[in-house]
Amino acid sequence: MDSRVLSDDESAATALRELCVNDRWKQKSKPASLEARFEFDSFEILREFLDQTAEIAEQLEHHPNISFSKQHVSMIIYAKTGELMDIDFELQSSFDKVYDSLVTTTS
Repeated sequence: MDSRVLSDDESAATALRELCVNDRWKQKSKPASLEARFEFDSFEILREFLDQTAEIAEQLEHHPNISFSKQHVSMIIYAKTGELMDIDFELQSSFDKVYDSLVTTTS
Protein backbone atom coordinates (compact mmCIF):
# COMPACT_ATOMS: atom_id res chain seq x y z
CA MET A 1 0.00 0.00 0.00
CA ASP A 2 1.23 3.47 -0.92
CA SER A 3 1.72 5.40 2.32
CA ARG A 4 3.15 8.60 0.87
CA VAL A 5 1.48 11.91 1.67
CA LEU A 6 -0.16 13.59 -1.30
CA SER A 7 0.85 17.14 -2.14
CA ASP A 8 -1.87 19.78 -2.40
CA ASP A 9 -1.71 19.54 -6.20
CA GLU A 10 -2.08 15.75 -6.11
CA SER A 11 -4.96 16.01 -3.64
CA ALA A 12 -6.71 18.54 -5.86
CA ALA A 13 -6.20 16.34 -8.92
CA THR A 14 -7.56 13.30 -7.09
CA ALA A 15 -10.59 15.28 -5.92
CA LEU A 16 -11.23 16.52 -9.47
CA ARG A 17 -11.10 12.99 -10.87
CA GLU A 18 -13.45 11.70 -8.20
CA LEU A 19 -15.88 14.54 -8.95
CA CYS A 20 -15.85 13.68 -12.64
CA VAL A 21 -16.74 10.03 -12.17
CA ASN A 22 -20.32 9.41 -13.25
CA ASP A 23 -22.45 6.92 -15.13
CA ARG A 24 -22.28 8.90 -18.35
CA TRP A 25 -18.55 8.44 -18.92
CA LYS A 26 -16.50 5.28 -19.35
CA GLN A 27 -12.80 5.34 -18.66
CA LYS A 28 -10.69 3.22 -21.02
CA SER A 29 -7.05 2.28 -20.56
CA LYS A 30 -5.89 1.28 -24.06
CA PRO A 31 -5.69 3.87 -25.36
CA ALA A 32 -6.25 6.06 -22.32
CA SER A 33 -9.52 7.83 -22.94
CA LEU A 34 -12.88 8.93 -21.61
CA GLU A 35 -15.99 8.06 -23.64
CA ALA A 36 -19.57 9.30 -23.35
CA ARG A 37 -22.86 9.38 -25.19
CA PHE A 38 -25.26 12.30 -24.78
CA GLU A 39 -28.95 11.95 -25.72
CA PHE A 40 -31.12 14.87 -26.92
CA ASP A 41 -34.82 15.42 -27.54
CA SER A 42 -34.23 17.90 -30.34
CA PHE A 43 -31.60 18.58 -32.96
CA GLU A 44 -31.62 22.26 -32.02
CA ILE A 45 -30.44 21.47 -28.48
CA LEU A 46 -27.89 18.99 -29.85
CA ARG A 47 -26.45 21.72 -32.10
CA GLU A 48 -26.23 24.13 -29.17
CA PHE A 49 -24.37 21.45 -27.19
CA LEU A 50 -21.91 20.97 -30.06
CA ASP A 51 -21.35 24.72 -30.39
CA GLN A 52 -20.69 25.21 -26.68
CA THR A 53 -18.43 22.17 -26.33
CA ALA A 54 -16.46 23.24 -29.42
CA GLU A 55 -15.77 26.60 -27.76
CA ILE A 56 -14.56 24.88 -24.60
CA ALA A 57 -12.30 22.55 -26.59
CA GLU A 58 -10.81 25.55 -28.40
CA GLN A 59 -10.18 27.39 -25.14
CA LEU A 60 -8.44 24.38 -23.60
CA GLU A 61 -6.71 23.44 -26.88
CA HIS A 62 -7.82 19.85 -26.32
CA HIS A 63 -10.27 18.45 -28.85
CA PRO A 64 -12.37 15.30 -28.45
CA ASN A 65 -13.37 12.97 -31.25
CA ILE A 66 -17.04 13.65 -31.90
CA SER A 67 -19.70 11.79 -33.83
CA PHE A 68 -23.38 12.60 -33.83
CA SER A 69 -26.75 11.78 -35.29
CA LYS A 70 -30.10 13.51 -35.01
CA GLN A 71 -30.57 12.64 -31.32
CA HIS A 72 -27.19 11.81 -29.81
CA VAL A 73 -23.57 12.90 -29.58
CA SER A 74 -20.73 10.48 -28.86
CA MET A 75 -17.45 11.86 -27.57
CA ILE A 76 -14.05 10.36 -26.93
CA ILE A 77 -11.43 12.37 -25.09
CA TYR A 78 -8.04 10.82 -25.78
CA ALA A 79 -5.20 11.49 -23.35
CA LYS A 80 -2.52 13.56 -25.04
CA THR A 81 0.26 12.04 -22.95
CA GLY A 82 -0.75 8.38 -22.93
CA GLU A 83 -2.37 8.65 -19.51
CA LEU A 84 -5.36 10.67 -18.40
CA MET A 85 -4.43 14.03 -16.95
CA ASP A 86 -6.27 16.89 -15.24
CA ILE A 87 -7.05 18.57 -18.56
CA ASP A 88 -8.93 15.46 -19.74
CA PHE A 89 -11.09 15.49 -16.62
CA GLU A 90 -11.56 19.26 -16.85
CA LEU A 91 -12.85 18.83 -20.40
CA GLN A 92 -15.15 16.01 -19.29
CA SER A 93 -16.53 18.04 -16.41
CA SER A 94 -17.10 21.07 -18.64
CA PHE A 95 -19.01 18.99 -21.19
CA ASP A 96 -21.18 17.53 -18.42
CA LYS A 97 -22.02 21.02 -17.17
CA VAL A 98 -23.03 22.16 -20.65
CA TYR A 99 -25.20 19.08 -21.17
CA ASP A 100 -26.83 19.34 -17.76
CA SER A 101 -27.62 23.04 -18.26
CA LEU A 102 -29.16 22.45 -21.70
CA VAL A 103 -31.18 19.41 -20.70
CA THR A 104 -32.38 21.00 -17.44
CA THR A 105 -33.50 24.24 -19.09
CA THR A 106 -35.39 22.43 -21.85
CA SER A 107 -37.10 19.81 -19.69
